[in-house]
Amino acid sequence: MDGLRLEKVKTAFDNGDEIGPVSFYLPKGEMMALLGASGSGKTTTLRMIAGLSPLTEGQFFFNKTDISSLPVRLRKVGMVFQNFALFPHLNVSNNISFGLRMEGKSTEFIQKKLDWIINKTHLNGLETRFVHELSGGQKQRVALARTLVKDPDILLLDEPLSNLDANLREEMALFIRELQRDLGITTLFVTHDQEEALMLADQVVVMDQGNILQQGTPVDIFERPTSKRVAEFMGALNLLPGKVVGPKTVDCDIGAITVSNMLLDQKNVGDAATLMIRPEHIRIDTNSGNNDIEMQSFPAVVTSARYQGGIMSYRVASGQSELSVRQDSRVRIAVGHDVFLTFSPNHVWSLPDDTLQ
Repeated sequence: MDGLRLEKVKTAFDNGDEIGPVSFYLPKGEMMALLGASGSGKTTTLRMIAGLSPLTEGQFFFNKTDISSLPVRLRKVGMVFQNFALFPHLNVSNNISFGLRMEGKSTEFIQKKLDWIINKTHLNGLETRFVHELSGGQKQRVALARTLVKDPDILLLDEPLSNLDANLREEMALFIRELQRDLGITTLFVTHDQEEALMLADQVVVMDQGNILQQGTPVDIFERPTSKRVAEFMGALNLLPGKVVGPKTVDCDIGAITVSNMLLDQKNVGDAATLMIRPEHIRIDTNSGNNDIEMQSFPAVVTSARYQGGIMSYRVASGQSELSVRQDSRVRIAVGHDVFLTFSPNHVWSLPDDTLQ
């Protein structure tokens, strides 16, 4: 299997704290997000791959070759740091070509590579500008160009969008994604932003306290979390505790809810269970006209309503629970209105007990 594979890698700090063991596989040419709160071990994992934090245990491989013990200069790993780490006394061209010049490459070779990467990163016309003359997005592209001009096998990005203004973040995210796909480079990036991870990554690894909680596609992580901790970190607002009362059925405060996934097969009647229903998967209606036998419907009362551009965000009370619902703002329902909450069993997810993956 070509790509990057970590096998139970660990590192230790001077105070005795450890990160790991961390294991995952990223296919060649794909992009992975390491997602978690501050202190979860994301950046340290990146530093282990780059060779900046020494391994105390484990190995990692790229294209089946063990690169764990290679010196940094031989790893063909490029890392873009959170603060960009550009040289303020050098212009754009000299910042980008710095590494090639330090390697003693010929002037002709450097110019050819420089022309190629400047075109790829849309820096044409900025070659003679200095760092203080660049916008945040331009600095980011120069940092990327300086790393990519050396043709790394693996690209590491530490919080690539955190230093950008809000209006630049989506534009830069799309640029990074398109560039990564164009070059076909195996890429890992660190982020604490769930939306950023879902938007950019082919694979997401959720980390906490130096360990992996879950790895999967963005859809897996968002809609099918394997623990309550992952569900809460991904912003799950509707977690309903209940008790198993039959095959694929859990009795919660709002009523008996049917579950279509197979996780309940691991539980017996009488066992506790927690169900997750994402706000965007619930339909809110002012009447009970639900003729679809595949759907289930529960009475509720609107307790708050907030307009958020094209979306209405509601809080609704049903039984002893309060749930969040998001739907199109073209129809608005007033606070205090009696409504019905309708959703499919396919959109109800039963959370297993929390365990490390």
